[in-house]
Amino acid sequence: MQSGILGQAVGGSGSNPTSPQSALQQNVHCKTTAEIGANSTSAQNVNSPAIMPGGLSKAGPTPSPIFSGYPQASAQAGGNTNKFSSLNPQATSAVVPCGGPSQATKSTWAYNVAGLCEERQERNLLSNLSQGAMALNSMNYKKKKPEQPPLLPSGGRYDELLLRPGGSRDLILKLVSIFSGEPPVQCGICADKVGLSCAVKDYAHSVFSPSAVMEIVRLAQGFYKDAPNIMTLPVRAKGRMLLVGDTHGQLEDVLWMFFKYGAPSAENQYVFIGDIADRGGHAVEEFLLLLALKRDAPESVHILRGNHEESNVCQKYGFSAEVLTKFGQQAGGYLLHVFINQLFPVLPLGAIVRGSTSSFFAIHGGVPTYDGQLQPLMIAQLEQINRKQPILDKEQPDLWNTILFNAMWSDPCDVPPIAGGVHQRGRSFSPQDTASFLAANRCSAVIRAHQLPRARRGFDVHHGGAVLTVFSASNYMGSALNRGSVVVCAQESFPLLQAGKTILEFYAPSWSVLAHMYEQFGSLPRSQRAELAEHFESTGTIQSSSSAQSAASPQDKPTAAPAPSSMHPTASSASSPVVPEPKPPHTFGTQPSPDFVGTSSGAHSEVLASVRQIEHSIREDIVKAKDHLFRIFLSKDATQTYRVPLTVWIEIMHAHVAPDIEAEVWQHLANLWHLSGTVSYLKFLQRFEIRALRKKTQTWGALVALSTSLNDTSSYATLKALDPNQDNVVTLDEFIKALHGIGATVPPQQAAALYMTLCQSQPKPHVMHIVECLALVGVMDKPQSENARRVGIEIRTLPTYYRTSAYFFYVTDADRNGFLSNSELRTALRSLPGVGSSITEPDIDALVEEIDGMGVKNDRISLVEFLQAVGDRGLATKLQASLLEEVLKTIYLQRDALRRIFAEMDPWFSGLVEHQDFKSAVQCANATCGQSLTPTQVNSLVEMAGLQGDKVCYRQFLDSLEVVDTALEAAGSFSS
Repeated sequence: MQSGILGQAVGGSGSNPTSPQSALQQNVHCKTTAEIGANSTSAQNVNSPAIMPGGLSKAGPTPSPIFSGYPQASAQAGGNTNKFSSLNPQATSAVVPCGGPSQATKSTWAYNVAGLCEERQERNLLSNLSQGAMALNSMNYKKKKPEQPPLLPSGGRYDELLLRPGGSRDLILKLVSIFSGEPPVQCGICADKVGLSCAVKDYAHSVFSPSAVMEIVRLAQGFYKDAPNIMTLPVRAKGRMLLVGDTHGQLEDVLWMFFKYGAPSAENQYVFIGDIADRGGHAVEEFLLLLALKRDAPESVHILRGNHEESNVCQKYGFSAEVLTKFGQQAGGYLLHVFINQLFPVLPLGAIVRGSTSSFFAIHGGVPTYDGQLQPLMIAQLEQINRKQPILDKEQPDLWNTILFNAMWSDPCDVPPIAGGVHQRGRSFSPQDTASFLAANRCSAVIRAHQLPRARRGFDVHHGGAVLTVFSASNYMGSALNRGSVVVCAQESFPLLQAGKTILEFYAPSWSVLAHMYEQFGSLPRSQRAELAEHFESTGTIQSSSSAQSAASPQDKPTAAPAPSSMHPTASSASSPVVPEPKPPHTFGTQPSPDFVGTSSGAHSEVLASVRQIEHSIREDIVKAKDHLFRIFLSKDATQTYRVPLTVWIEIMHAHVAPDIEAEVWQHLANLWHLSGTVSYLKFLQRFEIRALRKKTQTWGALVALSTSLNDTSSYATLKALDPNQDNVVTLDEFIKALHGIGATVPPQQAAALYMTLCQSQPKPHVMHIVECLALVGVMDKPQSENARRVGIEIRTLPTYYRTSAYFFYVTDADRNGFLSNSELRTALRSLPGVGSSITEPDIDALVEEIDGMGVKNDRISLVEFLQAVGDRGLATKLQASLLEEVLKTIYLQRDALRRIFAEMDPWFSGLVEHQDFKSAVQCANATCGQSLTPTQVNSLVEMAGLQGDKVCYRQFLDSLEVVDTALEAAGSFSS
């Protein structure tokens, strides 16, 4: 009989299961869903002892965790807002289901915005990455032999300290000092700040060099290369173990934890449950510090892998930007390769935190599951996963890789997921999944990270107390306003999980206050530092050194001068004045007002901040759905005025853009966008644009060819093709059909973009406007002569009877043959009011010759030739912009898929790929979304991206793409 990690049988004699299905058929019997029960309360009690008063449980083989101080579904009004409320451990109905606020607590949506926005973004990312994987498979791309790695420069100011064995404690203090003037993390609202909160200039010289960083990162190979997928970490009899959730580059939170709860040591061990990378701007320092601490004291720090320790994700959410900004494109690109390929894949997936009588299972996402699962996975089976993969794709043919992905990405849910159904991120795990897994593996609880807790707490409880989410980045991304937390495991309290006792919450201060606290109080014992930290977090003020020293009990006071490597820097212990600091920007016990009125104080300010986060997260959705939304709005606009009532606008946006965002929030968004009464939906849709570094390129080759082909076509034939029912009005469907009918290979969404641009200046676009549109796209890159420009202005200032330059042509065509002879045009132009003053007769003669030579020189001028000469180039510019945006939109929506492909082509992350490889990647990604770019437009993207030698600068181009709200930009308000 093969013995599992915890001594439980996992297979028959001589068996060696190679797949979950075959292995699970041999597992010992676990309770079925029917035996467990369908609700989370029964799930909590499977094979568990009764909960006893005072946090004690009866003796038994698998004691249940005892939770109290549950995070509330919404903060209670009134009371001491600096205290955390507690709930009866049995009162689980007060806990909001995992998906977000319940219908009964809609007004608390503002508390959960950061988590909602993050999960929406990550769902989109995973979908796009799946497209990239499919495109890559269709390419049959053969990897080329990588170039020689670049030589990494040395000479960082603090390299010696970083590399010195035994120097990690001093490194803690030095990091506090180096970054004491850092700004706060702001990427929650300013998306362009993701990974970029570090303000140190010339980082590779003033802090750590690329060479030193690589030397430390490669230590991970020695630490973890031969480590099991699931580590066993016993809690020491005279020590403790702290479990840490997501920190996401917020080094200040890590340093605050070390100040408040003690630096890592063999007796004070830290387990980081993944997601150190991304978001904040100090993930590099976090990795370096933790690896240096592990070098000096191997049992002091343990690092698990999270879903952000992965190639695709860290290129999207800031770690790539952080590394490249600090170390440059060449050295930074290679360091990124080292992090992604030599650190992330070797990190263990989980840990069994073992007490004397029971154990916790720590893993980033949660209970590993898969579709079609019959019995729970055994922990020992997880050793069969090949974790050493830099890329974790969601769509995997290999079942073990699917389980690996779900272990990193899964979230708890309240009901069993449907096999083959749509999941939130990874495959969700239910109360039944949790109970079966814990019972089979003889564990008390699952401790996970991965999700921002609700109600701005640092932890969250799921499945009746069987799953605990711990999150350790306080005020996540500078906008979530949440607390952070750690779970403290000690033998005397294990397996108790209780807020304020073993689940400890914190709120990190600003960098300047953090530096002051270390300087003044770093020499004090851990218990006293914790009290000082609690005092600051609850009052927003810092006690003086003398007050802190006098408050210490005799046994707490140090008896000798601390060693140089202790927690405190060289600083005077003299009294220092109280340093005031505003209270942390959260107020537990209050709720934001549901009515946002645009003020900037109190609860309204919190709602405004939350609405702005949502606004940034849905810009991409609005741009993506522009043409679809335009059609929906048109169907609700019987009078074709391009306006609808605000209530209709909210209804459409809620249903077709983001159904997961409550309808109430759309009213707040309308207020933010200054929409009221009746909404000009055309103007609203056009306000959101995609921008790139380079814009001047030709992306409308199909229309240019069409325009050229119409150069010698009768005006009547042209008008009949565009307006077959001859009602003079061209609808969107008629426009798209007409383009196809006359041979223009223009994708429907690009045709819709042109049509919307015409609608801006002409409600119910007249067929004459459509003709002018088609004519002008043929000369967008050709300069307009001065004579033509002046004549065009004269025509457009004529009485409204003429309407457009096209109608002037129609009226001038006296013999109705669809063409103007040179003499007919010369006579008509000489009758213009400006002739003789701003325009001379020789100017007219020269212009007629110019127009006749624009197409076919045959002493007759077509409507298209005429419009190309004198048409409104301002309209041409607008048409050009709309087409360019459609081309950029396609790439913008595919940018994650393209990064997935380029990662295979550019192993050193140099940001450059061969010209032909770039085109192949774009064409394959283009194919996955329905061939929305023409070959000419694919070629134009190379020009937009820019060349460095014979290679295309793909990273710079993709990173430059952004959605801009032009209305807010013009008003000088916040932008992307």
